[in-house]
Amino acid sequence: MALKSQKSIVRQYYFRCILILICYMAIVVPCIQAFTIIWYLVFCTALFFPVKFLIRIVANKTIASVLFTKLDAIGFQELIKDKNLLPSLEYLINAAVFTGDYQTTVNIATAQMQKKSSLRDKYLCLSVLALTYFELRDFGKLQILLTKYDDYKENYSSKSFLNLSNSLWSYYRYFLEQNYEACKIVCKERNLGFSHNAWDTKLRKLQNDFFYAIACYENGEFEEAKSLFEDIISIAPNINYANLSKKYLMAIEQNQQISSCDVNVLPDVTYQIYDIKTEKRIKKYKWLKRIGIAMIVVSSVVICFLDVNNYSDSTNDILMTSTYIMPQEACTKLFKKTPQEFAKSPTVYWTDNFCIQAEIDKSGNLLIVLNKEQEDLWRSAFPVPTNVEKFQNLALNGIYISSDYSQVTVRCKKIDLDFAIDVTSRGYVFGCYIHQLLNGCDTTHLSIKNTVIDSETNEVLYQTFWP
Repeated sequence: MALKSQKSIVRQYYFRCILILICYMAIVVPCIQAFTIIWYLVFCTALFFPVKFLIRIVANKTIASVLFTKLDAIGFQELIKDKNLLPSLEYLINAAVFTGDYQTTVNIATAQMQKKSSLRDKYLCLSVLALTYFELRDFGKLQILLTKYDDYKENYSSKSFLNLSNSLWSYYRYFLEQNYEACKIVCKERNLGFSHNAWDTKLRKLQNDFFYAIACYENGEFEEAKSLFEDIISIAPNINYANLSKKYLMAIEQNQQISSCDVNVLPDVTYQIYDIKTEKRIKKYKWLKRIGIAMIVVSSVVICFLDVNNYSDSTNDILMTSTYIMPQEACTKLFKKTPQEFAKSPTVYWTDNFCIQAEIDKSGNLLIVLNKEQEDLWRSAFPVPTNVEKFQNLALNGIYISSDYSQVTVRCKKIDLDFAIDVTSRGYVFGCYIHQLLNGCDTTHLSIKNTVIDSETNEVLYQTFWP
């Protein structure tokens, strides 16, 4: 494979992976406002699995397609050696199988079978070994592997992947029994079972054609075998099946029996799957992964702790209550209800959540129980500034409110006296009373002095004490 083409495939792979991660973050980050921290972590974790699945699809469509679609095993092997890629064991073993690197294939498969792995993984490695020794025509080892497969079937009979009727294991069994017609039937059934849309169909079909050609060769159908071998060489010159097909063609042309491999391929106990440099990269990647996970966990715990504290503080604010006493006269003027009427229906025009409780004391005063949130609601419902407030488009020259909310002074022209009294008595006086009440003033001394002064002569035009 050309170096330029190789780099282009690697760039495509990383570009698509980055796009997937950007989409993941675009979904995940805004959702932090929609969930509690625990459910947010669950959501992020659950969504990460489809992301991994999508990245795997991207790898198959870009990197693995060199082997499975373009049928270029040599190019695939060169590609996964790129310094910017860290190939999986699956890619390594496929590269070894389809380039005819039997020693590496046996080493990797044997090493993986000796590790603690799932039954499916061990079965796949067993299948790879069987394929290797069949291509080498080492039928003694193939028979041993077939017996091992039968043991798997007997011990794990419930596993569906061990009980496929048209698997290569059936082919191997018929082949060792020299029942080549049955081998051909297995190949035909396998060919019908291939999905046209599957990403690996092209290579699997080529492999199946190769097995069918071998069955024809062993059955003495040399013309059909020759035609199939020539097609394989034409379609996939960079796959080991092309090299093997040439050997079979030579045997047909020379009218000789195909010879078995002279080399006894055995697993190398000293074999290392990755070189020292790659091992360091793997360790570095694992440490970075652990650090990333640790950072996420620690950050989540901290955020969760802060959320719990904030929730606790807000809950405490809600649970902390205060009781206020409002005389009958003030209640009637503020809410247009007697204390008895208000206690039956404690609602006002700006909210239904006016108070926690409303009762009548022995003196007929209204007792109101408020939490912190409701106190803030009362203050915001009666906003009263403590500085001079100038009005535009109104007849008032200014409203002056004392810092303790006990005095409201209005300056206006004498002609606007009624307007000034109406504005202050309906708004500012009520607000000052509420603020004094919430500030803890004794209700027996709680009052507001409301004064209107002539802005031209400084004469007191009106003065009253509320309520």
